[in-house]
Amino acid sequence: MTRYLLLVCGCAAVVFVGAVRGGPTTPIKAQSQEIPALGSRVFSVEWEGNRRACAIAIGDGSTYMGLYVYDAHGNCVAWDDEGTPRTCDDLAVEWHPRQNGVYAVEVHNSGLQSNRCKVVLR
Repeated sequence: MTRYLLLVCGCAAVVFVGAVRGGPTTPIKAQSQEIPALGSRVFSVEWEGNRRACAIAIGDGSTYMGLYVYDAHGNCVAWDDEGTPRTCDDLAVEWHPRQNGVYAVEVHNSGLQSNRCKVVLR
């Protein structure tokens, strides 16, 4: 009986995980970007409302970086700009947009040299 209950719960979890995944309304492939010294790159992306949204940036380790997400009104709704010397440019944020809308995702380089990073928006 316990095995049957675990099997049913496991199947239900697999079915419902696909239903709650979020992401941009138009799929975006991972991009490799060169972020100039003391500069930034901004990505404008439309996300689905009431679903999980995620932005990740992984740099080459050369400088400290920050990741900021702004809604259509310019409000910063998620950010990651703290790090240690080992994780200075490993950034990730997650948020739940209330409705469909365009969000600006900014990757900012706080260092004096450029940083090549990979940006993933999901």
